[in-house]
Amino acid sequence: MALTRDFKETVNKRAQNDPEFAAALLDEGASWLVRFVHPSFAWAKIAGFLALQTSLALLVGISLWAVFAGTQRNYNCLLYTS
Repeated sequence: MALTRDFKETVNKRAQNDPEFAAALLDEGASWLVRFVHPSFAWAKIAGFLALQTSLALLVGISLWAVFAGTQRNYNCLLYTS
């Protein structure tokens, strides 16, 4: 009896549900394709890089917005609950 799921199934589900993971997978996979298959895959490398950087910039932007646009009332409920 296997204790883990199939690797391909896990990667496929994660890539479909997580855009940041899909962008990182494209970025890393394109590097190998450029090096070992054909240099024309450089466009995939550029697309993966841009997608990954865009998703990271959005994560940082949302985090900063949540910190600086939040009110003190939002944080009081976290501090004074038991």
